Amino acid sequence: MDALVLGDSIGAGIATTIGLKSVARRSFSLRRGDVGAQLKLIPVDGVGLMSLGLNDAADPVEQLSKSIEKVVETALASGRHVVWIGPPCVTKAWDKRAEALDAYLKQRLAPTTIQYVSLRDPNICAPKLRTRDGEHFTVEGYRYVWDKIKRDAPLAAKLEPDACEQKKSQSLAAGKKSTVDCPKLGQ
Repeated sequence: MDALVLGDSIGAGIATTIGLKSVARRSFSLRRGDVGAQLKLIPVDGVGLMSLGLNDAADPVEQLSKSIEKVVETALASGRHVVWIGPPCVTKAWDKRAEALDAYLKQRLAPTTIQYVSLRDPNICAPKLRTRDGEHFTVEGYRYVWDKIKRDAPLAAKLEPDACEQKKSQSLAAGKKSTVDCPKLGQ
């Protein structure tokens, strides 16, 4: 089954570390990103791994509910398989809001076909798996997150990294500039 990572920089970090195809990018958010356009890129028989919430979590969840509903409705209407990767705990003053957003998403998505993966557990919150910014992960951290996603989302458990993307990510992980040129989506 093909996988496509959507959403924000957490998704981009997962894709780069694990070797998954991705359209995820920095600063992508529930309110400022075109999630619908990204959802359309998920292969019909594939799975979209959607990391959303980090760039919105500093705001109260009440201000996000309308945007969340739009994303949920669009994802369900797309007919695609979607795994929503929630906002991770952060070492910032607004972590309580990230925690509230995680709880809201967990409850909101439970009755839907969208599988939800919470990124709040003692290992994910531990500084040893985090970068200095307190929001993103080290390579070891992204690998732990990927293992958690596969454990918590049955759709993700079946996914294998793309061979070309995996070769590219291994080169980057070794600190080398990658000379691997993988085909772009839609080619």
